[in-house]
Amino acid sequence: MLEKNEIVLCSVGDLMLSDSPLFVGVGVGAAFHEIKERLFNDCMKDFHTADIVIGNLESVVYNPKHKNLKELQMCCTEKEIEFLKNAGFSILNLANNHCLQHGTDSFFHTKEVCENAGINTIGIRDEKPLIYDLAGVRIAFFSVCIHIEWYQPNDIQYEDDIERVLKKVQKLHDTEPDTVIVLVAHWGDEFATFPSNVQIELAHRFVDVGTDIILGHHSHVFQGIERYKDSIIAYGQGNFVSDMVPTMCRETGIVKVKIISGSSRKNITYEVIPYFINDSLILEQNNGNWFKERQVALEEALDGTYSDKEYWNVVNAHHSSCSRDFRNRFVHTFYKYRPNVFIRMIYEFIVRKIKRNWTHKNEQEVGKN
Repeated sequence: MLEKNEIVLCSVGDLMLSDSPLFVGVGVGAAFHEIKERLFNDCMKDFHTADIVIGNLESVVYNPKHKNLKELQMCCTEKEIEFLKNAGFSILNLANNHCLQHGTDSFFHTKEVCENAGINTIGIRDEKPLIYDLAGVRIAFFSVCIHIEWYQPNDIQYEDDIERVLKKVQKLHDTEPDTVIVLVAHWGDEFATFPSNVQIELAHRFVDVGTDIILGHHSHVFQGIERYKDSIIAYGQGNFVSDMVPTMCRETGIVKVKIISGSSRKNITYEVIPYFINDSLILEQNNGNWFKERQVALEEALDGTYSDKEYWNVVNAHHSSCSRDFRNRFVHTFYKYRPNVFIRMIYEFIVRKIKRNWTHKNEQEVGKN
């Protein structure tokens, strides 16, 4: 009988070590030097005892050339990557809807910087899965981003083909049934507190072809975790480093997965260690009552409680609520923004408002006819 060994994987959601679009000059990137020594204080004991620490890097290593609003969004420096390495991160996912925001060259430069720092990356199109062999456990990491590419639609360099990834997962499972297969998925809808019916169906498809662990993100909100068959599906892990304002976007956590080798079947368990991003943008441990509510919402979704229309009603309500929170913060902190950034943000807000009003007016005219 083989001796049992335990592998510990700590997974987190979005790592936005940069100023987000609404907080250019006043977000995480601007505050990083001041907060970096305290940012992960409460997390280090779990990171340092884990065999693998993985997160979604939703920033690009990029040096802004013009210092305008778009150039300053979602970009970080090599220092932030080195910080993640020192914190214990061993894998960063690059396949997400911001990875090409500053061009193809910056995307591959980000990959190079991560790997030079000693951090493995996943999510590059056509790359083989990342394989770890630890204590008798073989783990394979796949990644997919299924969101429309806004920045480089004709030059997508990350893995975005669901069917192709499904086939790769099934092939590996069929040839290496003992290998633990992990899928990192950038999917779902922003500000959704539970997954859609389509997302649940897709998750189950991935498990059915051999995926053992799914680690999801993009919603900016921590969602529930499903045990489907013998697999674990973390639908959304929320933000882990972020300057987003709404409370639901600050409720986060570490998904700590334990994989036991040496048994006749894969033995995978998990726990959630809840955190909250405080007003200083520092992570602090939390009682996790919010996670219990997310689990209830997930169970309702799995039971078929929500139609597609009801799901979108919930998501749209959360969008409106979060937009109000962002506007209120902007109104109270506008004096902190650089003049050129402030003017551009006001301009873009007015343009969006005009477009929405125009669309609404046209819809009403169509309705009358």
